[in-house]
Amino acid sequence: MLRVVRYFITITLMAALAGAFGVSAEIPSEPGSAGQIQERAASSDKPYLVSTQTHPKVAREFRISFGPWAPFTHIEINSGGILASLAEAAFANQGYAVSFYQTDWPHALEITKSGKVDATVGWLHSEERASETLYSDSIAYTTNVIFHHKDLDISWDTLTDFSALRVGVTAGYSYGTDFDEAVRKKVLKVSSAASDAANLERLIKGEIDLFPVDALVGEHLLETLFPLDADSLVYDENPLLQEPVHLLVSRDHPEAQKIIQIFNRGLRAIKSSGLYEKTLQDMKIVLAVERMKVYTEEYAPFNYLDSEGQLRGMAVDIFSQLTGIIGARNKTSVDSVFPWARAYKEAQRSRNSVLFAITRTPQREKLFKWVGPIVRSNIVLTARKDRGFSGRPPENLDAVRICVIRDDVGEQLLLQRGVPAGTLFYVNSPRNCAAMLHAGRVDLWAYGKEPARWYLTQEGADLNEFEETFMLEESSQYLAFNPKVPDAVVGRFQEALDFLRLSGGLKEVLDNYRNARPESVRAPLEKLQ
Repeated sequence: MLRVVRYFITITLMAALAGAFGVSAEIPSEPGSAGQIQERAASSDKPYLVSTQTHPKVAREFRISFGPWAPFTHIEINSGGILASLAEAAFANQGYAVSFYQTDWPHALEITKSGKVDATVGWLHSEERASETLYSDSIAYTTNVIFHHKDLDISWDTLTDFSALRVGVTAGYSYGTDFDEAVRKKVLKVSSAASDAANLERLIKGEIDLFPVDALVGEHLLETLFPLDADSLVYDENPLLQEPVHLLVSRDHPEAQKIIQIFNRGLRAIKSSGLYEKTLQDMKIVLAVERMKVYTEEYAPFNYLDSEGQLRGMAVDIFSQLTGIIGARNKTSVDSVFPWARAYKEAQRSRNSVLFAITRTPQREKLFKWVGPIVRSNIVLTARKDRGFSGRPPENLDAVRICVIRDDVGEQLLLQRGVPAGTLFYVNSPRNCAAMLHAGRVDLWAYGKEPARWYLTQEGADLNEFEETFMLEESSQYLAFNPKVPDAVVGRFQEALDFLRLSGGLKEVLDNYRNARPESVRAPLEKLQ
């Protein structure tokens, strides 16, 4: 088996054409045959089918292999990664379709040389491989950089400048001739870990001082695996290594020269037309969205866990629609649901995160970047009709108990109005407030109008016995992004929401959701439009 030299790619602009990915398959035994799509056993050495695109009136379909190399080639990225997207665009420009197969890197090369696939993408030049394969023009350039803690002040010209520092490397990787020679001569103090992720974790913990890796790969891993620690690390802009990355075709392939010529023509064409740049720009958005941490809470009917533990709700459906329009995979799951106070704080701490659904207020304005409005939902005080609180401001009520959720807009609005904190009864869940109001254990509940009705209905309360006694704020629900989320990403979400609204999709989500609810809980949703 070849030792695969895995460098990583840094490109100034990134992106990818959105596609449909994620099924698994067996590679056809002969080039050009249709093949049998089937599940890949965990112990099998057969690769994953990353995508099969349907292209009417194409000359033929080329099959391309790669190894896992996020964010540039990986089955978990909706587009298959940056390199896959560029390869697809280049071949499509010349009238050819592509299918991508993910396996380990040595096997990706092996099945290319044996003719089971037509090409493999994501390789640096080596004399050994050049004797067996043809190389395309450069698709992009790799740039390895040195990650370190931001409080470590380093500047370097030669590798000897690192001689007193602890350097982490990933087992089996090469970092260039000079670096490898410095390790062999013990100029560098290195220790290895099994993966790039493991080395970044060691760097975060202070177990090593430096770690060389491609800037985008490092950032991708930090955003995906260590979002709360991402700000603690930086990289030195002096590159350790820069080399081009190529598509390879076996010299034994009967159409080797033709495939390389087709690809190179397509690559030049998409660069000259601007599609190359657009593909990279689009992928930058897709990657940011797919790495994004999603926070939400129990706030029905907008977002909540149903009786089977599945995340549902109108805001959940809308967010899913928006990510689909952008071309990214939907990341919402039960792991996104937290008590409100925690979700609210974590969304402010995690630099690539979104929180929904949330009321936009002046107090919160500078804490987030906003996308919306999604739907109107006023913040009100709810009480039993027989209590006689109708129309009375909360600051004028004596000896009352008002149920609130900590850090919720209801609590914040009451405190702004001068309501004594001792009047407030804090809970972690709207279900608790609904139960307490229904049982008469509290006098009022400060919350969204529709959610309050929804949870009272779930408690078996007769809504005819309750009323909204006072409106604290006319408001709407929004998506709230951490301030460090790039403006381009936030802007793309707003564009997607505007499209959803203008196309009637937003109304359709609301209507479909309301019509799907059982009759007993449909009443609280009737006024959402």
